[in-house]
Amino acid sequence: MQALFLFFVVSLSVSPAPPPAHSRCKLDPKLPDSFRWFATNSAASGRVYVMSPERKSKILGNYSKLRLGMTPKEVAALLGSADYEEAGLRNSGFRPDGSRDLEDRCSAQWGYYFKKTGENLADMNDSILIVEFDSDRKLTWAAPQKIPQLSPIGSPIR
Repeated sequence: MQALFLFFVVSLSVSPAPPPAHSRCKLDPKLPDSFRWFATNSAASGRVYVMSPERKSKILGNYSKLRLGMTPKEVAALLGSADYEEAGLRNSGFRPDGSRDLEDRCSAQWGYYFKKTGENLADMNDSILIVEFDSDRKLTWAAPQKIPQLSPIGSPIR
């Protein structure tokens, strides 16, 4: 995948692109990013990756105990270690007074793959649970994809 950087021309000068999110945001050094995780599992070699039944049972059994505001340590205690962590930048869009919020804040997403097929890391047919932490490293969102037993918690925008 290639990264796409947009540069804005203002008064005939070019502003430098901001540093990538992963260099600005605090991440867990023990977790791989999604590309490193993918390279180490069966989906990378054309097979299907499926989460172990024990791990699946733990996540499904403890998901209802997740609460917004939990720390990564608390989430890991309930769900186990994530497959990967990715950094991102978010803004809330609008402030309570209706003005536009342009301040980017770090966020971190943890991925728990239940089932992964193929090389597309954004495949909408994969079964995955994404949990997101804000810049204070507090849980703000849990978003299951293709996991009918689970419902979303919170929101990606606060």
